[in-house]
Amino acid sequence: MDPRKTSIDFLETLLGSYKLEGPDSPSGPKYLFFTPFQIHHKPKLTVSFDDKTGAFRFYCWITKKSGVSLTFFIKLLPQFAKNILILNRAKALDSYLKRAKNNIDAWDQLQESSSAIPVNLQVPDSVKFCRNGDSLHLQHYGHLLRRGVSQEIIDLYGITYSPTYGILFPSHDHQNILRSVVSKKLGDGYRKVPGGDLNHVIWGNSLSPNLPVIGVEGPFDAFAAGPNASPLYGTTIRPAMCRWLVSNSVPYTIFLDGDYPGKLGSVYLAYKLLTYDISVKMVDTPDDSDPSKLGKERCAELIASARDYTWESLLNNIVLT
Repeated sequence: MDPRKTSIDFLETLLGSYKLEGPDSPSGPKYLFFTPFQIHHKPKLTVSFDDKTGAFRFYCWITKKSGVSLTFFIKLLPQFAKNILILNRAKALDSYLKRAKNNIDAWDQLQESSSAIPVNLQVPDSVKFCRNGDSLHLQHYGHLLRRGVSQEIIDLYGITYSPTYGILFPSHDHQNILRSVVSKKLGDGYRKVPGGDLNHVIWGNSLSPNLPVIGVEGPFDAFAAGPNASPLYGTTIRPAMCRWLVSNSVPYTIFLDGDYPGKLGSVYLAYKLLTYDISVKMVDTPDDSDPSKLGKERCAELIASARDYTWESLLNNIVLT
């Protein structure tokens, strides 16, 4: 897919036909549209693309309005400025057009956030799960076992129990240093134990750079999706994981829940990963389901059939209606 042609086709949908000027020019062709800023009988809006960065550029010869962003251009048009679908498509096209420059900028931002603060996380009443604990201990232990979390997995990931916090899921960075502990009491959602820092988390100590990482929403999803699955605790990827994926050229498979937030989050997650030039696949999770409910065998089938997800896939998901 040619991002420049896609951008011009997008503008043609919004503004109408255009005239091509200088298709063989060393500086690249120019596209002349009728300006949306003022009524005029000639096409007075010039659109072009920066030869070095690929950025979208526009200039109106009547009003002198100009800019170097398709998103900025859309925001200047009252009839489109509040249309989320159109704005999202413009943002995606801007990133795709400038992806080489964006990758440099994005990598600089990742490097700036790479120095993790020392973390000395301690949960004084944390104990290993066992079969001779008190009633509440055994209830949480039984919950893990019913959710398909075996004693082997409990030991592998260092999952423990705290009377204060409930089940404790530790998360580490790429050097296997403990950076965060997320807790879950029966009947409650996930909570971060005070003192941790999820921004520098990779998760567990068993992720292999030789296999695609499977991105899921929660730890129970990760246990169902396989040993190279990593929970996001939501739908947003952390800077440390991005750095690790980029540094090791590790592909990423998105396997979020099949509800509306999960499907929407999958698209935005893919957008961020593609900005870093990370190879992405997308699992088509059944509607209103999640990996933890599907079981290991079904998860393995879905992961094996995951489809390649590219910039073209992303733009096709942001359609105009």
